[in-house]
Formats: sequence, structure tokens, C-alpha cells
Amino acid sequence: MVSKIVAAIFLLVAVCFAAESKNRVLVLVDKDNTKQTHSLFLKSLEERGLKVTLKRADDQALELIKFGDFLYDHLVIFAPTVQEFGGSLNVNEIIKFIDGGGNVLVAGSNNVGDAIRELAIETGFEFDDDGTSVIDHQNYDVSLDSGDHTTLVIDSKYLTKAKLIAGDRATLGPVLYRGSALISGSSNKLKLDVLNAPTTAYSFAPGKVVNEYPGAVGRNTILVGALQARNNARVVLTGSLELFSDEFVNANVQAAGNAAKPTKSGNGDFVKALSKWVFQETGVLRVKSVSHHKVGEKQPPREYTITDDVEYTVEIEEKKDGKWVPYAANDVQLEFVRIDPFVRTTLKGNGGKFKAVFKLPDVYGVFKFLVDYHRVGYTHLFDVQQVSVRPLLHTQYERFIRSAYPYYASSLSMMMDIESIKRAMSHGEMPQELAQKLFNECGFLIIQDCPPKLEFGVDYKSWTVAEKFLGLKLIPPGIHYFFLATTTAPRIGFFKAFKGNEVVVLKWDKKNETFVEKLGSQEDIERIRDNLMNIDRNLAPYPFDSIQNWISLTNHIKEGTVERLRPKNLLGLISGQPETVSKEEELAKEVGKEKVFNVNRENPERVRFKDPNGLPILKVKPGFEILFTGIPDIPFTEEAKYRPGIDNTDRLNLFAQKLGNDFNEILAEFQYSFVVFLIGQVYDGFEQWKRLIHLFCSCRGALISQPKFFLDLLMVLFFQIKLCPDDFFEDVLSKDNFIATTMAWFFANVEDSPSFLNQELRTKTGKVKAFFEKKFKKSFDLPDD
Repeated sequence: MVSKIVAAIFLLVAVCFAAESKNRVLVLVDKDNTKQTHSLFLKSLEERGLKVTLKRADDQALELIKFGDFLYDHLVIFAPTVQEFGGSLNVNEIIKFIDGGGNVLVAGSNNVGDAIRELAIETGFEFDDDGTSVIDHQNYDVSLDSGDHTTLVIDSKYLTKAKLIAGDRATLGPVLYRGSALISGSSNKLKLDVLNAPTTAYSFAPGKVVNEYPGAVGRNTILVGALQARNNARVVLTGSLELFSDEFVNANVQAAGNAAKPTKSGNGDFVKALSKWVFQETGVLRVKSVSHHKVGEKQPPREYTITDDVEYTVEIEEKKDGKWVPYAANDVQLEFVRIDPFVRTTLKGNGGKFKAVFKLPDVYGVFKFLVDYHRVGYTHLFDVQQVSVRPLLHTQYERFIRSAYPYYASSLSMMMDIESIKRAMSHGEMPQELAQKLFNECGFLIIQDCPPKLEFGVDYKSWTVAEKFLGLKLIPPGIHYFFLATTTAPRIGFFKAFKGNEVVVLKWDKKNETFVEKLGSQEDIERIRDNLMNIDRNLAPYPFDSIQNWISLTNHIKEGTVERLRPKNLLGLISGQPETVSKEEELAKEVGKEKVFNVNRENPERVRFKDPNGLPILKVKPGFEILFTGIPDIPFTEEAKYRPGIDNTDRLNLFAQKLGNDFNEILAEFQYSFVVFLIGQVYDGFEQWKRLIHLFCSCRGALISQPKFFLDLLMVLFFQIKLCPDDFFEDVLSKDNFIATTMAWFFANVEDSPSFLNQELRTKTGKVKAFFEKKFKKSFDLPDD
């Protein structure tokens, strides 16, 4: 039993060794004496540890591939005249062998059979016509040549410079060549000219008059060609079988016209180097290991962050004399690629380890560490390591960005001005320079005939006016809400986008208890502006102590928002109790009183003017309603049928389409509706605010697709709730109202969202929830049922 186990182990080791060494060579010949005429070459293969199997090319038992497995690792074809291979071997089988990583060496002669010609064409080369030879009347051997100058003496300078393929040109003797020429087109991008003929050579039939252009002339005449496929399989073709013969290997070369002493041919060293390369004994590279990590760390992170400093190391080995040794080079490059390279750097090598330290680009996405190494004579080295690069977390951004310094300076300047104004007002005095600056940059609202004891307010502040009150001064540029109320009438107000140094003149209508705009020429406005200093004591200063609260409530509202939503009356007045008209009066105005009050007994038309409670059906009088955007109905789609739970993302998207897909404008309308309710005391504003908050809190899908919108929404909600009176929602919250329910749904949707939800949104939602619970002393968790 033990002996069987030991035998199995030895067999396994032998199989693994054979697979690793790839030393099985099949040599095909067309003549039985080839073993004797080329014994030195075949012997050199065996001396290098290759297992050589010699067979005739027309052997009917020939097999190269059996049951999908390669029976040999390398193929040598020394059968130039074979017309058809024996057994299952054919050109397609050899091409399949090459595609699977097998290496092939092919030698031709003056007469090349169809099988060899077809194989050459498949690999990008072509043999010249039968009966032709490479002829050179100046570079031939005087002792070996038969008189037709076809035994060429090729100087080593015509060899490729790649030592791995052809050996060292500096020490290699002249190469003897007798045979046909190879031809290759320029479109063959993978081919390599190993040995070319001198410029005086040409390919033609010996002894015949050259009456047409030869098939190959000069340096275009390829004597030995090579191909390294994209899978690193190697193919070598030559038109001379005698290149490998004992005669040429042992010959002493005496070139024509050279009186020097004959020299030893370089064929032996050349064919040895050539066969080592084609059988992948030399010029083979591999990646032993790859590592990458942040500088100062050892392990690769789950994902990198933009601008990280990264260290990349690749260990490359080269095969020499059957052993893997560290590869030495100074031209290995690394690319950091996302479609196109963002970083390209040369790796510094030391003992086979090539290293680079670089900073990741300020671009996030899926990248690749790419080493794509092409060098003549070496196998193609290609290694890819895919990594993710994410943007900075909100906690990782630098606190102050250099390019934003002008904006910081502007903000600080404004804050300093506001603080200066506050201090000046608290002390009852203001520096002359500051007063002059505000006078030149701020606006003025003049109200003529304003009676005393009215409640007048701007933005977040109001007060009771005294006699001789003429309006407001030092109004900063931007959106403002002005309102006024008497003891006998509801509060009225209007939004106004003030521009720098603008003067607006209004007149109080005592009869209707409302504002009317006093229109005048530009000259009248300039006259009032020139008189501002004289009426300064009758103008109330803008309340700068509350401007920060006002900005927090209206930072998304723009002039376009005001124009879009304002009632279509002269000043865009918004009333807490707008004028209404009954359905009966509206119909009477449209069709006439006679048709409304005179009933046609024969064709009665029933029109109801009262609701089920007996109250008249009323609607806001045209020109006084706020033009809030209607929320679309839910579109029922096939996709929505299978969507789990309540998800109004489709409604939100349709709502956004009405506003030009401007999600900032949605928040602007949300703030607008809240302000007109909180400050303007308009119940329709509260109803629109409720509709919008219910829509926002039920959009589960939009949490993923619109994280910035919901981040901004949380800040808007935070300031709205923070700046409300403590008892503002008390009655509603105590009855399990819509706010507690809808906000609980929103918090639950965020908590139940997938892990790839924006992390900043998840964190900020938790903070806002904690604020709500602390503010209202109530849990905002959904009940278990």
C-alpha cells in the first residue's frame, strides 16, 4: 500500500514537472537521413533537456492534439517538400496548436510543398515561388557555392539587434544561408525580421535571365522571420533547411573577395539562440506578485479615496537556464487607468521588485493599476488590478479651500457689517462711514399716509408704528416680506426683491385699508431720494438683529419664485383672509342673472350653490389667490404595480418637471408656503406646506437618486421648526397628526434604505430626528403595528 502511494506521488511530481518544463519536442522530417545531416542541432536540443521525438511528416499515425490535450509542447518541421501531413495533423491543427500556446519552428528550401506554404501564409509570411533561391553575386562562399552564388555569407550586422533571439551580433561569426526567400507585408504587426539579406541580394531562379522584377530584392528579402502571437506563442520560419545542417555549422567561411583567413561560421550559435527563443527557454517574463496600498500601510483598502498617496509594487521574474530569476530593467511603466490613463509613471526596479509612489487623481470611479510591458524578444507582460476610488467624505474636506478665499472674505465682510450695525443700534449711534455705506447700498420703503397704531413688520420682525411713521430704511438687497395689519382687518403683505439703493413708494388706502403703489416718474423717485436725509428720523431702520433667522427661512427663494407664485394683483398682495366670491355670483357674472334665477321648467338644469352642510360654496376672488404649483396624481405604471410600499418618487419627479426639473425651486416653494403661513397668517400656505411635506416624506426611491435635495430639505425643516414658537404645532402633534406620522415615515425610510445610501444623508437624518424628539418631547419612531 505504501509503495503504491509513493509511486502515485512520484507520478504526480513527474507530471507537474513535465507540465512546468514544457520540454516535449516533435520533429517532422521528409527524408530519413535528416537525423544524420542535422545531428548537431538535434543533439543540442537533447543536451538542453528537451525530449525530442523524430517522425516522418507523412506518418499516418501522427497526432499533435489528442482529446483536447497537447501531446507535445513544441513542433519542428524539417520537411519542406511535404504536400500533406499524415495522420490527423494538418495546417488547421497546427494553428490550433499555436493558439493554445504551442511553439513552432519551420524550415523550407528551394522547393516548398503546399502544406508548408499554407502554414506560412497563416502566420503572416509567404515563401517565394518554387525553384527560386536567394542569390547574391558579391556575398557568397567560394568553397561551398556550386557556381550560381546561392550559398550566401551573411554578415552578423544583418541580424536583429535583439540578443535574446539571434545572439550577440558583436561576437557572432558570418552565417551561411542557402534556400528560398520569405516575403511579408507591412500589415503584419506581429512579425519580426530576424535575418535579412544584404542589399545586393535578390530572389530568382538560378541560371535564368532576370527578365522580370524579382519576388524579393535587397533588405526586403527575409531569410529568417519570427512571430510572437498575442498569447505569447512563438513561430519561426526560414527558407533554408541547411541553415541548421552539420555542414553549415562546422563550416569555415571564405567569403568572395575576402583574402583573409577563413573563419568559423556562426550558424551553430545562431540556431542555438534562435531555438532557445522559439522554445521559450529565454525571453520569458512573469509577474510573481503584485501589491498596492496607501503609503504607510501594508494591506490594500476596501476602496481608495481621491488624492490618496499610493504605493504600488510588482515583482517580475525572468526565465534563465530553466530557473526564474529577478528581472532587471529600467523601463517598466505603470498606468492608472479609467478608460484613459490618469497617471503614467516609470517604476523603479530593485532586485526584480518595481515600485512607484504617486498621488491618486482628484477623480473618483473604477480604476485599474495596469502594467502593459512590450519589449522585443520578451513575452508580453500584462497585469491588471481593479480598484475603486471614492470621493471625499464630508468630514474629509479641508476646512478652508484656497480658491474660495474671495467668498470667505465677502462673507466675513458682510458679517462684520451686520455686527457693526447691531452694536451701533444697541448703543444708539453709528459710525459715519458705516452709515454712509448703508445709505448708498441699501433700499428704502416709503409709506405715505400711514395711520398710527398699525402693526407693521418686515421679514421676521414687527412692531406698532407711531405717528409720523413714513416707512423703512437701510433694507439690505434681497427677498423681503412686508406686512401690515389693523385691528379691524386681516394681515396683508407682499414679497419684494429689493435691489441696491432702490426706493419704493407706497400709499395707504384708508377706505379699503390696504396698500396701493404710488406710481411716479423717475424724476419723482429721484426727488424723494434726495429728500431721504430730511425724513430719516421718520424712517424705522431695518431690524438687522433678525436677518440671520430670515435668511435661514428663505435662502432658496429667488426673485423668480416670487414672480411665479405672487397673486396677480397690482402689488402681489397676500391677505390672511382674501376676498371670496360665491359660486352663484360667479355663474351670474358669466351667464347673466336672468339665466341663473329664472328656471326653465321644461328643461331644468340643477346647479348646487351650497355644500352638504348648507354653507355657500366660495372660492378666492381671481387675482388674490397664491399660484401654488399643483401636485400631480400618481401615474399608475406597470413598474409601479410591483413597487413595494408607498413610494411617491414618480409624483416628485412630475412635480419637478413642472418647475423645469429645478429641485431648488421645489424647496423655494416649500419655504414660500411656510413663510406666508407663519408670518402672513395665510391658511392656504399651511395647506400647501402640508401637501409638500407629505410628498417629500413618502419618496423612498428619491432618497437614492436625489440625496442633495433631501440634504437641503433637512436643513430647511430644521430651521423652520427651530424658529417656530414652541406652541406652534402643539395642538396638531397631540393628536397623532400628519407631521408626526409623515416625519416618522421619512425617518423610517432613511433607516431602512440600502447600505449604499448617501452616508451624509443618513447621518444628518439621525441628527434631525434627535432634534425633533427633543423639541417636541415625542418619539418619531413608527409604532410596531
